[in-house]
Amino acid sequence: MIRVLFPWLAVARAAEAEDALRVTADRIVVEANEATGDGNVHTRLGASDLTADRFRLDLTGGSLVLEGASFSPCVCPDGRPEPWSLSARRVHLTLGRRATFRGGLVRVRGCPVLPVPVGAIPLGPRRSGPRVPELAWTPDGPEIGEPVGLVLSKDVDLTIEPIWRRGRGFRLSTETRAALSDQGGLVLGGEGGWDARVGKLRGAARGQLSWARDGVRAAGEGEWISDASWPRDFGGDFLGRQLPFREIRAVAGVGSARLEHDGFQDPSGTEQRLVALVLSRPADGPTPLASWQQLSLAAVGQGDAPNEVDAIRAGAGAGVVAGRRIGFLETEAEAGIEAETLRDLEGSPPQGLGRLFARTRATLPLWRDGRSGRTILKPSLALEANAWGVVGEVETPPSLCAGPRLEAIRVEPGGMPLRVLLDLPVSEDGFAPEARAWARTGPWSANLALAGWPGAPTGNPYLGAGARWDDGVKEIDLQAIHLDVAPKFDQVWAHAAWTLPVRGDRWRPGARVRWSLASGSIVEVAGSMSFHSGCGCLDVRLEAAWAEDREGPDLRLALDLF
Repeated sequence: MIRVLFPWLAVARAAEAEDALRVTADRIVVEANEATGDGNVHTRLGASDLTADRFRLDLTGGSLVLEGASFSPCVCPDGRPEPWSLSARRVHLTLGRRATFRGGLVRVRGCPVLPVPVGAIPLGPRRSGPRVPELAWTPDGPEIGEPVGLVLSKDVDLTIEPIWRRGRGFRLSTETRAALSDQGGLVLGGEGGWDARVGKLRGAARGQLSWARDGVRAAGEGEWISDASWPRDFGGDFLGRQLPFREIRAVAGVGSARLEHDGFQDPSGTEQRLVALVLSRPADGPTPLASWQQLSLAAVGQGDAPNEVDAIRAGAGAGVVAGRRIGFLETEAEAGIEAETLRDLEGSPPQGLGRLFARTRATLPLWRDGRSGRTILKPSLALEANAWGVVGEVETPPSLCAGPRLEAIRVEPGGMPLRVLLDLPVSEDGFAPEARAWARTGPWSANLALAGWPGAPTGNPYLGAGARWDDGVKEIDLQAIHLDVAPKFDQVWAHAAWTLPVRGDRWRPGARVRWSLASGSIVEVAGSMSFHSGCGCLDVRLEAAWAEDREGPDLRLALDLF
């Protein structure tokens, strides 16, 4: 895929109208209703200077015409030249509204890279309007999109983009971004349309939400696709195209009540949904004695029907937590009981589940001095007894599961460079360990995740491990994932990049290789070259990649002007 992405000049957002206009030049002539000048013309546009060869100012209508103009919204420190600029043969500036130009040319470090025949720069708050078209070369041929930005309010933006692709026809892409609170936000997006090649409607949607205020909270994230082949045909990221499932999770709560949703979509298109209402009162604290209670009511659905409910599940639980400090050792014990019933709406007999559990934990802080930080060890022992029962002819005997847990945290003054969590439960069905670890020291970082051995009662095993070196100049990343699902997801990939300082800015060549453990072959090879200006107002990225799920190579070119 060849993709050229030129977002609408971000000067449209940076420019702010000022009540007073100041224009300087080597020579200025003032007449009754007009002022003209030439030679080193300077005027202010937002936070930056606009230079020109000549100007003409209408003193009655408040408009300014500049010829041979040049402008950059980037205010670089230390007097360094701006990474990019826009020059135009003629600029017409209406005070308090916008600046229109003709014969525009985007320059990077003085070199012309993109002609812009006509354009407009809003002066003042963000305005709605078209953006620069997006051009791409895809496995199906050329693709053209025309995004239009709509400013709905101070904190809400909407982008609508009609897209045409040869051989597949038109589809519509939308994205909404909203700032909801100091730390919260909402992002909703998706695209869809009639695919002429397969003769049906297709699409995808995605979203993220985080919000909290005055005891009310909501959060969620997820992605949905119309069919399993959508990522292969329209996805840009190789790993995203290979992901064997999609999940939608959301939670909303008020006080002690919360509403949960968990939807799962597998490659065959089957969906599993769980919507639960939970009422809980958490324990106030482990010292000396506290209790907790929880009630839940859930609707469970599984199948292709989007709103079908297959079963109702109800549950209740209660427990006590006790804690005591013995010298510098903190101990904690918890015991509880939970009961749950599942009623199948299709006529199957109801099922019941009871669980009695006990956990103990001792926290052992191992202090060193303030410079080297400290290490906290949290060994614990868990014992769970599960009593399964099916109302009807079939009964399941009780089961017992016990095992230790070790949690270790090494705290440094500058952060948390080490965290290890190890669970070793043993039951009648076998051994099902789970381990997670993350560590960092200097430019090094490492991660490990292990859940269940093959044949363990916890289900399909998962293994992930990786190591990374990044000192700001050199970057090397090696990762491996084994996920025993259908289709099996086994991959090893390595990424390497090197930063080359050029006049205080950064060029970074890089390479990436992905290898499949399942097939024993290379599935992706890519090379890239990226540039990031020191003051953060210009990003350029060029990437060429080959992947086994594409008929030809992917070529991407992105130029982001801030």
